[in-house]
Amino acid sequence: MLIIADSGSTKTHWRLANKKGNLTQFQSMGLNPWYQDDLTFQTVVNGVFEGIDLHRISTVYFYGAGVTPGTQYHRVKSLLQNLFKKAEIHVFDDITGAVRATCNGQPGITSVLGTGSNTCYSDGHKVIRKQPALGYVLGDEGSGAHLGKLLLKAYLQGDLPVETEEKFQKRYALERTDVLQRLAGEHPNRFLASFSKFIWQHRHSTAVQELILAAFKAFFEEQIIKYPNYREIPLHLVGSVGYYYADFIRKAGKEFGVYLGTIIGNPIAAITLYHLKI
Repeated sequence: MLIIADSGSTKTHWRLANKKGNLTQFQSMGLNPWYQDDLTFQTVVNGVFEGIDLHRISTVYFYGAGVTPGTQYHRVKSLLQNLFKKAEIHVFDDITGAVRATCNGQPGITSVLGTGSNTCYSDGHKVIRKQPALGYVLGDEGSGAHLGKLLLKAYLQGDLPVETEEKFQKRYALERTDVLQRLAGEHPNRFLASFSKFIWQHRHSTAVQELILAAFKAFFEEQIIKYPNYREIPLHLVGSVGYYYADFIRKAGKEFGVYLGTIIGNPIAAITLYHLKI
């Protein structure tokens, strides 16, 4: 049997395929090696496949946020090998999964826009060049965390329109100390990204639209236009933010001469199809 996983910082989508090509799907919490210890990682995976004989798994393809070259790559591979002892283990970063889900074997720029953001140029199968993923503190432009950070900053500084500020206060009842405490706690990136839903629901407000466009302008400036041929090839989008905010991204991209290609909210189905074909 074959296992394919696509893991972001918030959720992991799993597919189990048998020899006949029949698929079973599962979902678990996100398995980002920067945020989970070994015990949590293994406990989550064991819980997903409870009742399934793991010795029958022949191959595992794991695509994950935070799977960086070096220590984290080897750590994730070792953890999976300990669980699926007879399986051949293949570990990739999430951007490689996004490439294989969107490019159809053709060169392009692909961006994962979810809780965080990550971009690369590829030949349609492998990453050729990649902008460094700097996380929510130094980077993640255009991500849910970035949008949330801009919203919180505008709220705390009193820059939101009165009506929007009142709706935000009524919904979240957050004070400055509450925000700072949450940012110093566990999973601050998820906390920031959680406000993306509020932004989307209030996207018709002029002030919120300006905030959204500022986020995606930064995304193009800091990530996309640094690829030499960015005007000549499509920009593909993967992830919830890329999917829901596609019209805003398209609008911001016109300023830079960028056109959008494939847009997918959840890439697991396309990644699975890629592996079942090859």
